[in-house]
Amino acid sequence: MTMEASLLEQLLASAERAQGRGSRYVARIRLKGDPGYAGLGFDAREALHAQMRIAERRGAVTLTWSRFGGEDRRLDAVVLADIEALASVLGRRSLSGAVRVASDAFAPWVERVPALASVLAAWKAAKRVRGHGPEKHADFVDAARVVAHMQSRIEDAVVRAVSIDLFGDSKRIEEIVPLLDALTAESIAAAASHWEDVLANLGLRKAPSPFLLAGRGRVHLIESGWRDLAYEYLAVSPTQVDGFEGMIEWVLLVENLTTFDLCAKARPDREGGLVLYTAGMPSPSWRRACEAVLSGLGEHIPVYHWGDIDVGGFRIAASVARAIYPRTLRPWLMDSRSLRDIARTSPASLTERRKMARSAGRAGWPVLAEHLASPASVLLEQEAVPVCFPAVALPS
Repeated sequence: MTMEASLLEQLLASAERAQGRGSRYVARIRLKGDPGYAGLGFDAREALHAQMRIAERRGAVTLTWSRFGGEDRRLDAVVLADIEALASVLGRRSLSGAVRVASDAFAPWVERVPALASVLAAWKAAKRVRGHGPEKHADFVDAARVVAHMQSRIEDAVVRAVSIDLFGDSKRIEEIVPLLDALTAESIAAAASHWEDVLANLGLRKAPSPFLLAGRGRVHLIESGWRDLAYEYLAVSPTQVDGFEGMIEWVLLVENLTTFDLCAKARPDREGGLVLYTAGMPSPSWRRACEAVLSGLGEHIPVYHWGDIDVGGFRIAASVARAIYPRTLRPWLMDSRSLRDIARTSPASLTERRKMARSAGRAGWPVLAEHLASPASVLLEQEAVPVCFPAVALPS
């Protein structure tokens, strides 16, 4: 980029920042005393002056010249005259112009995806969203299409199949996950979520995932009626679950499939329990199925969650806690202090400790969160811990 183009870009950026703040500041670039400008040779300086005069004739800037130097006088400052004209000189839209184009593109989607309005507000304030400005509005439109499409579904879907249906490209949805995150998070300024969490919250999966139940009781399916739980477990479509009944003493939600399988083999039915597999981060259809199951149980029945003792495990726990609210979710085998002698652990970094503690707090576990934030906090995979049900003492 030439020096003259760089100066005009700096001037436009300064003007757009002021515009975003609602400031009346008149943007200017001071060249008097600037070492880069002072060091230009005669020909280079004349070329810069020529380009600045063109910008001035087009109404983009006003030039302030030195009173001394005769025909070889120096340029003291370049002052903004018209932001739209300056953007035109640079061959692109101004920020306000780009936001207007984005607003028009968002119009068909903003009612169903309200976060788009927040994206526009951020852009008007000269802020970027997930690293993108209004020049990337088409990518946000694609993300809004995905969000709106999944809002209309009650079943989970395979992400690449949906991507082909919507865009003719099996990987398009995976390319715009950060934008999907922005449009579905509590706010567009929220910390980025893990890509699996973003997709799961929308009901998008890498592969279909059934709703798995093991233990005592029977589940009601919309099309098939009542079905007794079978040994080792029963697998059904989550969209078919609309009721449950049984003499249950506790419910255990399990994050990982390997551990769920071991739990099922350990006969939770004989311990008065019900074990559900969350399939990692729970999807909307899983949350609806879980709600249907829990609605058939008394509010006094405790609900436990067992997952990995790591950032992802506690993030999933926080999501599960939100899914079953106003019931209380209790941690099960999620405190490494009681497991150090029976399973191998690894140290947790400061960043990991902070993230785990934050998620544990969101799950409603403040005491555990305090421990997770401490230097004594460690990481532990769920599969390394022997199966133990809530009605039984911890393994020794």
